[in-house]
Amino acid sequence: MRWLGVWVLLLGGEATAGPFTREPYLQNVTRDRALIVFNVRRPCAATLRLGRTGEALESVPTSEGPRTQHVLAVKDLQANTAYDYVVEACGASLGPFTFRTAPGPGDAVHFIAVGDSGTGGAMQMRVAEAMTDAAPQLFLALGDNAYSSGTHAEFQSRFFAPLAELLRGAPAFATPGNHEYLTDRGQPYFDNFHLPTNNDQDTERYYSFDWGDAHIVSLDTNCAMGLAGGACSPKEQREWLVEDLRASQARWKLVMMHHPPWSSGGHGIDTQFRETFAPLFEQGDVDLVLTGHDHDYERTFPLVGESVAPKGKRGVTYVVVGTGGAVLRKFPNPLPRWTAVRSDKDYGFLDVRIHQDVLTARLVTPDGGVADEFVLSKRVALTLAVATSPLKGFAPLTVSFTAAPSHEGASIEWRLGKEDVVGTGMDHTQVFPSPGVFEVHARAVLGYSQAEKRLLVEVEAPPTPPAPPPSNPTQPAPPRPPVAEQVPLEHLQETTGPLSSGGCSGLAAAPLLLTLLGLHFAKRRGERERRARPPAMKP
Repeated sequence: MRWLGVWVLLLGGEATAGPFTREPYLQNVTRDRALIVFNVRRPCAATLRLGRTGEALESVPTSEGPRTQHVLAVKDLQANTAYDYVVEACGASLGPFTFRTAPGPGDAVHFIAVGDSGTGGAMQMRVAEAMTDAAPQLFLALGDNAYSSGTHAEFQSRFFAPLAELLRGAPAFATPGNHEYLTDRGQPYFDNFHLPTNNDQDTERYYSFDWGDAHIVSLDTNCAMGLAGGACSPKEQREWLVEDLRASQARWKLVMMHHPPWSSGGHGIDTQFRETFAPLFEQGDVDLVLTGHDHDYERTFPLVGESVAPKGKRGVTYVVVGTGGAVLRKFPNPLPRWTAVRSDKDYGFLDVRIHQDVLTARLVTPDGGVADEFVLSKRVALTLAVATSPLKGFAPLTVSFTAAPSHEGASIEWRLGKEDVVGTGMDHTQVFPSPGVFEVHARAVLGYSQAEKRLLVEVEAPPTPPAPPPSNPTQPAPPRPPVAEQVPLEHLQETTGPLSSGGCSGLAAAPLLLTLLGLHFAKRRGERERRARPPAMKP
């Protein structure tokens, strides 16, 4: 078996014969850069030859002089591309070996994670062999990587030597455990790892990096307990975490740390970590938290606060993977309500694959079995209903819209037509000032799921008031009403006397007198006309 050969190397503390005391291992690989690190017995210069897989290798200039640890930086690489390399130092060479640069957004992601592995025992060797066979893109080391005190010798014999074949093709990103801090507050750990320093303190104790669609954060829980002294401020680490998660637009957000916020193992829940970090993980939309410390495997349901997240609501899944080689420990208590799966019998590592909006993880045992498997998906079956009042009417028409998405937390956007955003939020009011047929689109977004509703609003022109009937010039004019005969003023005076005489005011009595006189003279005129007619002839 291959692990027996590795075990022989470990006993001598040597990775290979000749001038090399540690084979090349990859550090801080990004989409366009990489570090290739190795150790030699005596100080000497080193060279590197590099080329895309299948092409000729070319010498890469290095600025390093003679030394025993070489950190060779290469840049201007292409994302998600395989490269072959050979290292040369002190008259000897190793290689060619192959690694791949970090994938970009949308590319497939494959990594492994395990903690509490660095015992130097037989189970560590079996787990290490299975991890190498998995051929991951990168390896997340979850702390207690070199028992029992994280010395330089222990890192060589219990981490780099047994994992040499894996580490020369897959970069290791690590987080410190409590056993690393037993030696000079983790200084050998920081001497042997070359990690990102993307924080204001320029420290490798906590950092983050992107790998495909994943944003991965490493936290130093020893710092959070105040064990780092002046080298790390718990307050500054928390503040950095908040800003780092807020700034990341990655589809998936993962955290690795040694001490678990949730565990039913021998160490149990450390309320300090739960109270300090869990609210920040929820606020920062973290999907998965990977830890060690307890020597067992345990996965929670997605959690919100101290409860299991209801169906359709986002939660944080916590996984303890302290199964890398240290002796497993029995669970002291019954299965908690928030634990989905746990095992104190299975050694192994977590194999994680991400493809766009689906994350699949398996606990792989040394014999290739699967002790647990789970899927996290951002594919939500999101639906959207919209209530409106009204959808048809006369201009100007005011329409009220109310969105009802199927899942809590969905954001709503309103568009007039397909391009113009006219509002956001569950409720929207739109005024249509002119007639026409208008498309209104309501879009709900939750994570990477979307639902859309299309509505048609019909606006009619306002009704016109009826016009008066047109005049007809050929139609005869209606007959005029009879007009009273005009009476000369002197006749009025002769008959009635002055207008001002009498008991009434003349002006007030004038209309009545005119009417009576008109009737009187009409009667007299009729009598005169009768007298003037010739008498009728008798038969």
